[in-house]
Amino acid sequence: MIFDASGSFISAFGSKGNGTGEFRSPLGVAVSDEGDIFVVDSWNNRIQVFEGNGTFIRTWGSEGFRDGELDSPRYIAITPDGDVVVTELHNRRIQISDQNGTFKHKWGATAPFADVQGN
Repeated sequence: MIFDASGSFISAFGSKGNGTGEFRSPLGVAVSDEGDIFVVDSWNNRIQVFEGNGTFIRTWGSEGFRDGELDSPRYIAITPDGDVVVTELHNRRIQISDQNGTFKHKWGATAPFADVQGN
């Protein structure tokens, strides 16, 4: 749902599912300086990006533990430099990407069920 600065309802978008613009457990939301809306679609293991009016722009991510892959992403933030920061529950790490989803770096576990040292 989209609200204005005073809290009045403007519109809503999305529905249940795994297609474009559909969600399975949307958990985190961040808005870029340009007004694009980034949504963590946790059970679909992806990030979806929409214009401020809810029009779909792009998506990235797939289930996995390699760089750029996600496993139960939870929260999202956009840094002052415009990088996208995503936390992952099952990979126990944080990944940084650009706003198009291109992997930049990570910290935390490096493989499934690994500790922060990779054991």
